[in-house]
This record gives sequence, structure tokens and C-alpha cells, in this order.
Amino acid sequence: MENATTALSFGEFRLDHANALLWRGANRISLPPKPFDVLCCLVRRHGQLVTKDELLDAVWPNLHVTE
Repeated sequence: MENATTALSFGEFRLDHANALLWRGANRISLPPKPFDVLCCLVRRHGQLVTKDELLDAVWPNLHVTE
């Protein structure tokens, strides 16, 4: 997952990618690493379509999936 130097905000939530933290107001929400990366990818692309391939490339690089 690409590095981000700033926090991303959506609604009352804030994603701190550098420290792998999700906050809801003053409350820290624990997420495992991969779900956190998926959320970061989707929040960065807010309002845009994220294809399955784009999500796989961003969160699981070098993983080859066949259908």
C-alpha cells in the first residue's frame, strides 16, 4: 500500500495511514492491517469507482488471482 503523509478524514472518522490508526472522534478503532489498507484505498478514491483489480493491486501487490 502506498504511503500517505497526511490523515484522511471522512465523516467523523480520521485515518492516520502513517501510524495505521483509525479514529472516530477521540476514540481509536482497532482494525487488522489488511482491512485498514482496504479502507485507506477506498477513502483515497472517494466518489470514484475502484475496480477489483485496482484494489487487489493496491492492497495485495504481487498476488495473482484467477476466476
